[in-house]
Amino acid sequence: MSVMPIQKPGRSEQTVGTPREFLDAAERWFGKMEFDLAATRENCVVSTSGWDHFGPGSCLTSDSLSANWARLAGNLWLNPPYAKIGPWAKKCAETTLAGERKIFMLIPLTTANYALEWIYPHALVIGLNPRIQFVGHDIGFPKDLMLCCYGYGPGFETWRWKGG
Repeated sequence: MSVMPIQKPGRSEQTVGTPREFLDAAERWFGKMEFDLAATRENCVVSTSGWDHFGPGSCLTSDSLSANWARLAGNLWLNPPYAKIGPWAKKCAETTLAGERKIFMLIPLTTANYALEWIYPHALVIGLNPRIQFVGHDIGFPKDLMLCCYGYGPGFETWRWKGG
């Protein structure tokens, strides 16, 4: 029996990078991700030009939540800090209500109040299997994750994104 890592609510690492292997799989399904909405220069997964992400080290803004996402084109990637997901989910829902924009947010599977208001009525939710091992870690994330696909309408699916 494997031992799960100890959870540290409010004290866990908040800047982990999405593994390229997972993003490649997502891009094969949904198309190229053009912009990373919550990244540092070091963990940005769409490229490293500085003009392709919001967050620390960006040439555009270090505060993604106050930025205007509506001006961005193409598929938008979001692996937000997991300590406070609600404001990110709300902004995704509000940004995609008015247009053709697609936002893909990777977060832990949840039934929190913010999810009931800002995710499930607005996004296609895809439960992921197997668990994802974030950049710089030797084991998979200890919770199930979901990919919230805004701009597709509500729904639920599962996806074996790796290995068949």
